[in-house]
Amino acid sequence: MALPAFALIIAFMIVPFLMAFGFSLTNQRLISPNPAEFVGARNFQRMLGVGTLVLKPELNDDGSIRRNETGEPAYPRHRNFTRNNPDYPHLDRMREWFRIALLDNQ
Repeated sequence: MALPAFALIIAFMIVPFLMAFGFSLTNQRLISPNPAEFVGARNFQRMLGVGTLVLKPELNDDGSIRRNETGEPAYPRHRNFTRNNPDYPHLDRMREWFRIALLDNQ
């Protein structure tokens, strides 16, 4: 009598868990015409890694900090660094989760 219950547990809990772990070791996408490739632990390294991008304020020709209309320092757009920039390949496809503005009192 317990055999059907064990079969359902295996079918609906154990097999999806193992498949999810197997897919986590590939670059599989939900809707993608490209075949999946084995990437190993790179997904976990990327998920658990912390990337930091420090942007310095833009400067005027005389070396002073450029200010916007509200008087705050003007910073370059982070997309200039994270989108197809060959100078920063490690930042490719990095997303901004939150923004903390540190203002210089100059």
